[in-house]
Amino acid sequence: MYAEYQIVGYSNGDKMVTCSMSNLQFESTGSAYWRASQNSAQQASCSVTFDVDTPTGGWFEFRNDGGERAIYHDLGSPYDGVVSAFAASACSTTNVLQTISDLE
Repeated sequence: MYAEYQIVGYSNGDKMVTCSMSNLQFESTGSAYWRASQNSAQQASCSVTFDVDTPTGGWFEFRNDGGERAIYHDLGSPYDGVVSAFAASACSTTNVLQTISDLE
């Protein structure tokens, strides 16, 4: 199984977050846009539906709130609550400072 989690931080404090899970057969992607004024903007979470066992609606929650990790949620699975941490050294930060007209 493969996981990807990306945060783009804007100069105004907003964040665009994308996350995905995949294996050799399937891929699922999620995204969220967090305004700096939102309470949850600091954790920059992103959720994606992806079952690791029987199709019962399992999903991953990616979080970056001082303990970078992906948490699996599926009440019908023995994997419910399993946490997969990822090292901050495997992460990079991108700050987009250009205005929209600069990108056109």
